Amino acid sequence: MRSFRTPSVFFGLVILAQFALNNASNFDELDPDANSQLKIKKLISLPRKNGVLSLHDADIDQLAKGPSRNYSLLVLIGTKVKDCEGCRIALEILENIALGWEGKSPSSNDLFFSFYDFYHDQSLIKEFGIERAPHIIHFPPTGYPSRADQLSDSDVFMSEERLANWIRLRTGHTIVPYVRPDYTKLKVFGVVAIIIGLPLIFGFVTFRTMSAFVSLGVILSMLSGAMWISINSPPWVISDGTKTHIYYPSRGGQLVFESVIIFGLYACTNLGLVLLTQKCRNLKGTKQSVCVLICLSMTVLGFNQLAEYYALKTGELPYHRSLL
Repeated sequence: MRSFRTPSVFFGLVILAQFALNNASNFDELDPDANSQLKIKKLISLPRKNGVLSLHDADIDQLAKGPSRNYSLLVLIGTKVKDCEGCRIALEILENIALGWEGKSPSSNDLFFSFYDFYHDQSLIKEFGIERAPHIIHFPPTGYPSRADQLSDSDVFMSEERLANWIRLRTGHTIVPYVRPDYTKLKVFGVVAIIIGLPLIFGFVTFRTMSAFVSLGVILSMLSGAMWISINSPPWVISDGTKTHIYYPSRGGQLVFESVIIFGLYACTNLGLVLLTQKCRNLKGTKQSVCVLICLSMTVLGFNQLAEYYALKTGELPYHRSLL
């Protein structure tokens, strides 16, 4: 009799353990509301900037693909690491929409905005076969994202109204994008005030000389090596009619060296002009002739070589004759 009871107790414990495991694994089915609230708390605890969450692969698996969700999740796929101007603009527009949603419904948990950096995570790229960025995916409260829940149209990403309208069609929520304050006029007023105020504060500096140096500083900062890098830096985009190819240089030293060359040529050109108009006029005789010759040579040489390097970089040929 004892040998019969022992297996019975053993099999009874096995059945109870299996039942407990089934209850734990089917928690979503048994109590979906509680599980959904846990996911919302997890979303709220994620890093957030301007209303946009930062998601990784583990967060996507848990918060976007799992069942028992009563919220919509918008995931913008792009990168902050590489030089992706379209990603930056799309993220800024999505942040304005997210801030507009928070201003309208500050305590609502029906809609969340997020950013997924494909430089660090790759699962969404492989799963949905994404070939271009920026790309946005809408994970609806129920079901799997369809083709209509995905967007990669650059024209839509460049307009807050169009992107907000697409979100309205997918989620049913009407959002007025947040309008950020524009400080452009204030900056212009500050620059004008500085230019006008400097001669009044420093009386020993004539307005003409000060204006020449201010102009030189503005020209060198706006048209220097830094601006040259901004215009000619990677990625270089080339289209052959069927595909778009993006090229990144293997070394950044070339860009640094080019920036130094262009900065020096701009400095040579503008310094020659300033000295020609400010310094040479105060000299007499042979000194004035030598000053004019040197300053004029600096101006012509600098400007001519700028045109030469422009032709080398762009393939176009502005009118010039190489002097070096």
